Amino acid sequence: MSDSYICKIASPNEMKQKWDDEISRNTEDRENWIVWKEEALTGFREGKILPYYGILDGAVICEATAAIHPETVRHSDGLIDEHTAYLYAFRTNEPFRGKGFFSRLFAFMLDDLRNRGYRTVTLGVEPDDTKNKSIYRHYGFTRYIGTGTDTCPDGTVIQVEYYARELTENRQAVIRQDDTLAWYQENAEAFLASTGKVDMTALYRSFMELIPFGGHILDLGCGAGSASLYFTQHGYQVLAVDGCREMCEHTQRRAGCRVRHIRFEELDYTDVFDGIWACASLLHVSKSDLPGVFRLIRRALKCGGVLYASFKYGDSERVSNSRHFSDFTTDSLRVVLDETGGFLVEKLWLTNDARPGRTDERWVNVLCRAEKEA
Repeated sequence: MSDSYICKIASPNEMKQKWDDEISRNTEDRENWIVWKEEALTGFREGKILPYYGILDGAVICEATAAIHPETVRHSDGLIDEHTAYLYAFRTNEPFRGKGFFSRLFAFMLDDLRNRGYRTVTLGVEPDDTKNKSIYRHYGFTRYIGTGTDTCPDGTVIQVEYYARELTENRQAVIRQDDTLAWYQENAEAFLASTGKVDMTALYRSFMELIPFGGHILDLGCGAGSASLYFTQHGYQVLAVDGCREMCEHTQRRAGCRVRHIRFEELDYTDVFDGIWACASLLHVSKSDLPGVFRLIRRALKCGGVLYASFKYGDSERVSNSRHFSDFTTDSLRVVLDETGGFLVEKLWLTNDARPGRTDERWVNVLCRAEKEA
């Protein structure tokens, strides 16, 4: 992501320019856009909304708005009060979708609202809009409020389902994840030296046996790049991703494959990969957030695509050496996968640590396939 990308609350001039651009692009329903522009500018002047913009090289590429006054939203009961903001108008320009820009803007918006004293955020989605409903669940909007109707400026009436999430709910998880990434950034050299030559051949082969030759593999949490290198050398098309920029840069140099610097929750692919390799990476996701990440993984896999994941053996959720760990047994991991849904477990087993001097440590491994509706 470009260093010139910034997230901010829009100025009146930025709002006017953005809305004029929208009106010029949306000629078919121009009248709606003109009404929305006046509502937005008036709401901002009167302190009823907060417009958040993601700006790249001086141009607005994504946006979101928080309504903070009940008059802004029809049927606002339960949606807006002194501690609750209603979010809407999520948009990202086409060339910038799926690249993490909106995720950064969304995180900026939630932090700003939290700092302003808001404890809950709400939003609405049409019942049949399964794609956005899935995205909103990923962002934590899982508490159903109710169903109502809304009316567009042109008179069109639509049905809307309303959902909420608590701003404090995952704050500690975010802090733990940031601390974990900071540890890897600060200790990248030592970590790469200690893990880069570990022999994982047996696990690689058990995974590749289930992947068509030449297929697309996502190395999710690529670390030292050993798996990316092995899969690339054996004829597979590999994309390596990691939340730590240093790991991405190292993997690109070592394996020569495509890389992308994103966090797990920014995974934004649909039906792309024949296999996803998540070795000792998802163990840093909090247990409350893991089902959401599993759903993103399932979405990214093709129907029948294979996931390999591994976790340290145990029952705890803990912080060790400034890193967050979610430990699982074979039984508890199966429960999470079953509750998430959409995965058929092929194999679930224990292994000993492959690193020298660590063979007394055990790992839970799983191979499963993505099941999708026809």
